[in-house]
Amino acid sequence: MYRRARSRVLLTALVLLTGAGAEEFKVSCSGCSTSKDRLRCDYYVAGHRDLNRTDRCLSYARYVDIDGAYPIAAWYYLLGKHPRESARSAQKGIDQGQEYARSYLILAEWILGEGEAARENLRHLRERRPELERPLLQDLRKIAPLYPSVSWEALF
Repeated sequence: MYRRARSRVLLTALVLLTGAGAEEFKVSCSGCSTSKDRLRCDYYVAGHRDLNRTDRCLSYARYVDIDGAYPIAAWYYLLGKHPRESARSAQKGIDQGQEYARSYLILAEWILGEGEAARENLRHLRERRPELERPLLQDLRKIAPLYPSVSWEALF
């Protein structure tokens, strides 16, 4: 926080002293557009169910998938309406011991019509990590409006 404030003061001083525009002194931020994609996805797609902005979710999912954050990628692939990629990323997360990724695998499998696999993973989740069922239901509330043709009641 202190560094950021100090940088702003220095930037302002340079602009005032040289009379140059602030654009000339800005440092590029390679992760800024990616962070904006995540915020836009969370706000518009997950929060307001705006299906016109799912490309932001997909862009962020691809970025974190490359970075190896598989469970996060799985969630954003679901929000980006790419359940097959979500299932793949979730499985990679589970293989790395990130059991909470199983929730995203369950949702992706159900969307893809792989009901038996989704139910088997749900049984596994309930037996080994029952505390993860509540977050699964919360995620389901966000995902369900994005997939109106899916019958979610039959999963449980």
